[in-house]
Amino acid sequence: TLICPGQEIIFNGSASKDYIDSCYNEGFLWDSGDGFPPRRTFVNSHLHRYSYKGIFPSKLTVRGDNGCESVKYQNIHVMAPEPDFSVSQDEGCAPGFPVTFTSENSDPAIATFTWFFGDGASDGPNNPVVTHTYNSQSGGEYLARMVATDIYGCQAVKIIPVTIYKLNPAFYADRNHVCPGEEVSFNVQNEGYDSISFDFGDGSPASSFPSHIYNQAGIYDVSLTVHQYGCSDTEIRYEYISVQQPDARYLLSDTSFICYPAQVTFTHLQSVDAVEGRWTFAEGVHSNYYSPVNQYTYTSPGTYHTSLWVRTVANCQDTYSKTVTVDGPAAQFDFNPKTICYGEEVSFT
Repeated sequence: TLICPGQEIIFNGSASKDYIDSCYNEGFLWDSGDGFPPRRTFVNSHLHRYSYKGIFPSKLTVRGDNGCESVKYQNIHVMAPEPDFSVSQDEGCAPGFPVTFTSENSDPAIATFTWFFGDGASDGPNNPVVTHTYNSQSGGEYLARMVATDIYGCQAVKIIPVTIYKLNPAFYADRNHVCPGEEVSFNVQNEGYDSISFDFGDGSPASSFPSHIYNQAGIYDVSLTVHQYGCSDTEIRYEYISVQQPDARYLLSDTSFICYPAQVTFTHLQSVDAVEGRWTFAEGVHSNYYSPVNQYTYTSPGTYHTSLWVRTVANCQDTYSKTVTVDGPAAQFDFNPKTICYGEEVSFT
């Protein structure tokens, strides 16, 4: 009798006879021959499932009322192919990891075989050498299988795990807006890499130290490259660090007037990074709010010290000043006494 592993077989003892009374008071004693304990039944059939390949001497023992026994033997042939294959490499980096699978089958009973790569892809039948590329973006373990079918219709599987590594580097900065000369610290979110390397985007050498001082104003990309399991991966954060150099310089429509009233237009030249500012038009005279363009009218002669103070979102500050000169007559007089009675004389000078 030929069967495959996992296939059920029904032993039928209906042909057994007891020539006295057919009672079989001790029932039927079945021994499957594969190491399972013998089982006694009181019906003339028995179901058994063989789980592995081999030739198993099954045995049925019956005993009559007179104590006589009879034994029947029958070999059960459990057939299964023995597929075998090798892989060019079983560990690699995602994505785009190629693996060559080579059949090493030596079992002459194998009729067909098919490849299953564990990621939903397959190949075959009967291709002795095939190359498959794992394009997973996330990595993981994939169970590559060869499924073989023999000439008896039985199947067997050989499995080789293929491990794909995806490092997924990630980092963040303790702040994204700084002034020139200030330090930024970076935190690597996943630990345990063999090595790391930061490119801070300002032309400085790559560094494994997760902090950096930016000395020049600008907006910088930052990248982190990590290495592990022979793989490397890079995370890039574009326009990630803004180094702000405030510039309070401004233009005046004119700085010198021969008479008054004199209207002056103030224009801030570099207003992009400014989030707060204050104009000073004269001593004690300030703007109520910041605007990159402002006007002020001088109504008397004098030398006026103007200035602009600005601040960025990173709290970087700068101040710039200029002088406005207004000429023209300035009438002044005084009088005494300051308090008089009706009819008294006042002197004006």
